[in-house]
Amino acid sequence: MRGDEKDLIDTKLKEERDPKVRDRLRMILLLKEDYKPKEVATIMRTTERTVYTWKKRYREEGCEGLRTREKPGRKERLPMGI
Repeated sequence: MRGDEKDLIDTKLKEERDPKVRDRLRMILLLKEDYKPKEVATIMRTTERTVYTWKKRYREEGCEGLRTREKPGRKERLPMGI
């Protein structure tokens, strides 16, 4: 793994406030350090499919691809009495 890419991910990891995005950044770091997706899934307590999903998003979109996207459809509304 190139040092500048690792530095970028480390910086993003320190700055990121969203815990889900931090976990995804950690997954990418482990993959870049030659861990297999199955090993990363075990370490991160997730599924191998999830690791592949975030690996693909990172490859296609970079660090910004690790953010949670808005889901399509109508927004949730709370009842007025709450």
